[in-house]
Amino acid sequence: MFRKAMRFPGLMMPVLIIAFLGLLSGCGTGGLADAPAGSSTGGTGGTGAGGTGTGTGSGSTPAPTQTAAKIVLTPSPFSVKSGGGDTGTSTITATVIDSNNVRVANMKVNFKTDIGELSAPFAVTMTNGEDAKVSFSSGSNSLNGNAKITAYTDSGVSEWTTVVIYGTTLTKSTDLTNPTNNGTSTAKAKLTITANDARGNPLRNVPITFSSISSAIGGGTVAIYDYITGAALTDNTKETDRVGQATVTVEGKTTGPVTVKATVKTQPDSLAPETSVTQDYTVIAPASVIAIENPTADMYNMDTTASVTVLVKASASTTMRFAASRGYFDDDPAKLTTEK
Repeated sequence: MFRKAMRFPGLMMPVLIIAFLGLLSGCGTGGLADAPAGSSTGGTGGTGAGGTGTGTGSGSTPAPTQTAAKIVLTPSPFSVKSGGGDTGTSTITATVIDSNNVRVANMKVNFKTDIGELSAPFAVTMTNGEDAKVSFSSGSNSLNGNAKITAYTDSGVSEWTTVVIYGTTLTKSTDLTNPTNNGTSTAKAKLTITANDARGNPLRNVPITFSSISSAIGGGTVAIYDYITGAALTDNTKETDRVGQATVTVEGKTTGPVTVKATVKTQPDSLAPETSVTQDYTVIAPASVIAIENPTADMYNMDTTASVTVLVKASASTTMRFAASRGYFDDDPAKLTTEK
C-alpha cells in the first residue's frame, strides 16, 4: 500500500507539466511579444488554436522637421504714393514653403528695403498657417521710383519684390520769358523749380536735372547755371534746398524759341512715370525788348488837366518814339530822362 501511494503522484506530475506546456503552445503569442514600447503597430500573432494577435502600441510619431525651400513674396498694393500716410503704405507678405510645397511654421523671416521704411526688421510664420507680414511705407521725403524689398531666412533662402512709388510733382516759376542775347540783366531769367511729394510736402536734397530743347531750324539757345553762385551746374544738376526749391539762371545766347526742361533723377529701371516740367522761352534781340512799366494798367483814367509819367523799359541803345490816341507828350527835353 505504501509503495503504490508514493508512485502515483510521481506519474501524475509529468502528465500535468506536459499538459500545461501544451496549453501555452496552443494559445499563441498574441500582440505583446514583439511590440516594443512606443511602437504604433501591434506584434505578430502566434499560430495555433489561439489565432492571430493584433496588439496596439501606446507611443506617438513626432512631426517631421521642416526646412525652408522657397519664399513667395507678395506686396499689396503693388504701388503707393510718395510721402507715406494711408496712401503710401503696402503690406508685404512672405509665404515660406518646404520642398513638398507645404507652409513652414515658426520660421523667422528677415526684411530689408533700399528706399522707404519697414514696420519691423523681421516677422515669424505662425503654426496656424499665417504668413510673415510687415508694412512698407514710402516715408517722408520720398521720390518716384522702385523700392526693392527683400525677404530672407537665416539659412539663406531669399526672394525680393518691387513696390512702385509715384506722385512726386514739380512746379515752375520764372520772372522773364523773353530773355535777350546781349548778356545784360534783361538776358537772364530766374527759373525756380519746386519739388513736392504726393501729400504736398516739399522735398529737400532732390537732384533736379536741367536741359534745353530747341528746333534745329530757327531755334534759340540758352545757358543754364546756378542762380546764387553763378557757377556751372555739375552734370546739369542742382539739388533742392530745405524748402524743396532749385533755382537757376537761364541766359539767352542765340535768338529763337527754346524750352528748358527740369527732371527728377530716378533709377534707370524705374517703373514710375517720369517727373518733369518744362518752361518755354523766346530769346530775342535787344532792340525788340520794350515794356511799359508805368502806368501799370492797360487802361488808365485821368483828368483832362492832369499828367502822368510814362516809364518804358527797353534795351540799351534803343531809340524810343511815343504816341497817344488822346492828349499829347511834353516836348520839353528837360522832362525826358533816361535811366540805365
